[in-house]
Amino acid sequence: MSWSPILLLLFGAHGTGGWLIYYDIYYNDCIVLDRVYAQWKRLLAGNEPPAARAYHSMTSIGSRHLLIGGFDGKSTFGNLWWLVPEDFHLDNF
Repeated sequence: MSWSPILLLLFGAHGTGGWLIYYDIYYNDCIVLDRVYAQWKRLLAGNEPPAARAYHSMTSIGSRHLLIGGFDGKSTFGNLWWLVPEDFHLDNF
């Protein structure tokens, strides 16, 4: 999760699915929350996005966002990903 005073950038998540038998689901969605207008917007990846994960860390450095580590239910990631929105900047939402 990265943020500006108005916007929140979220990547990935962990949830559960199923009805009688629950199972884990990990996501690799990139979503922005506009906190002023309470609107969500999904950002599409121009390239191959990072693998689905949860329990990771994100920080903003200028207009880029650094995704660090995470877990997908089987493997622990020790990798870094730069998320660089092409047509979207948190400062210009």
